[in-house]
Amino acid sequence: MEEKLVNILNEMAEYLSVPQMKKLQEVLLKNLSGTMAQKENIENAEYLR
Repeated sequence: MEEKLVNILNEMAEYLSVPQMKKLQEVLLKNLSGTMAQKENIENAEYLR
């Protein structure tokens, strides 16, 4: 997931100013970190179901 975020930021770098890039990074991390945490906390028993 982290690699995808870096790719997005790199692609947008030529279109956004530094403050805009910082805000984009904040928003992406804020909105996607919950998704990443949920995936990491799945117990083995849930995978077996």
